[in-house]
Amino acid sequence: MKAQSENRDSGKTIAIILLFALSCIIMLSSVGFAVYGMMKGITFTVLHADIPGAVFALVTFYLGFRYFRATQKLMKKLAEEKNSRFSWYNFKKTSKEN
Repeated sequence: MKAQSENRDSGKTIAIILLFALSCIIMLSSVGFAVYGMMKGITFTVLHADIPGAVFALVTFYLGFRYFRATQKLMKKLAEEKNSRFSWYNFKKTSKEN
């Protein structure tokens, strides 16, 4: 029983680390694209308007930051509940978590 519990904990740890890494990669790549977009003057045409690439990079950074915060909340929730299991449904928002 103890080995199964340790295996579950290591699985949770690996999943949390991967989620943190993914959110950090999203944020870093968006910062890199923002800098590159400002240096090269990259624009995207949206509804006949030119939008700077840095604006899209900021939106992507915001989403990466949200995922980072959601992963922190998930880590805290899984640490509090010893018999919990990792599930993508843990990211589903409830009415209590505005």
